[in-house]
Amino acid sequence: MVFTTLDIFICLIQLISFIIYSMVIVFLIFLIYRGNRDTSTEFYIHFIVNGFVDILSNIFDILIRRLLVWGLYHEFFESYLWVGNLSPIIYYSTVANCEIGTVIITFNRYMQMHYPLKYKIFWTKRVTIIMVLLQIITPYLSYIYLVNYKVTLLYSEEKHYYYHSMIDKTASWNNSFIMCIWSGSTFLLAFFMNIFNIKKYIQIVLKNKNNSKSLSSKIYLYSMYCLLISISLLLVFLNSCIKLYAVINNLKSLKEQASNNYEWIILLMTCCHPFLILILSKELRRKFLTFYSIHNTLKVTPLALNTINNSKSHNRTVRKV
Repeated sequence: MVFTTLDIFICLIQLISFIIYSMVIVFLIFLIYRGNRDTSTEFYIHFIVNGFVDILSNIFDILIRRLLVWGLYHEFFESYLWVGNLSPIIYYSTVANCEIGTVIITFNRYMQMHYPLKYKIFWTKRVTIIMVLLQIITPYLSYIYLVNYKVTLLYSEEKHYYYHSMIDKTASWNNSFIMCIWSGSTFLLAFFMNIFNIKKYIQIVLKNKNNSKSLSSKIYLYSMYCLLISISLLLVFLNSCIKLYAVINNLKSLKEQASNNYEWIILLMTCCHPFLILILSKELRRKFLTFYSIHNTLKVTPLALNTINNSKSHNRTVRKV
């Protein structure tokens, strides 16, 4: 199987998203470094961690799955099967990392809007670190049992490419079942919190009645953000259920299709975040554009030249006197 137009399109979106995501991460690190003690940076920390996880999840999807689909490095994966043995642990755990990170971000917004006073007391740097560690470690613990199972390379007669597959059907069943639990629980948590967040956001925004058009656009954008998060988590859950059904009933073609579906679902779940955070916050967007703007650098040069010219004219005046 070779590169298709869809593959090129998806890779292009990923590349653009990676660049923007990296720029946002660097910018937020700068804000944390330059922030005051009174400034709440916990949300930024979670967003930065999620940024690294989201980027890695897409990279792992390319290295572990899509390289074989594209017919690349088949001999390498066949010679080093231990790489394939690690692939399901890394792949599934990283997807779960993304899901948990999305829920943490949603919970952070929930606490900020509904319990602002308790939020400042509860959501400290220590709590942030604990949540980040749980986000990273817990999924790997749930899939660590796979070190005892072997992976082989199978060839798809229908779509003409190789892919990794568990030799033991029980392990494949467990993988899909655990992913159903992760995706189902994260979807339900994020969905209900997003509903409450939208209602609270509408109440907060409507208190400011200066510009009705601006208020309606803010509500619309935030609602779309919450909807997109919920839909992406729901799609992961539904696709995991489809794959579990295919494994149980030994439907090879359906299982292959479900595995391929993760490509665009992960893309939807991860690559939208850097754009959404900039669209939703006008102040953050202004600072971001200023941080990366060449216009500000150009302003410095004339000032320096004017200073030199002024000093020269001043010296001439002194000499004349």
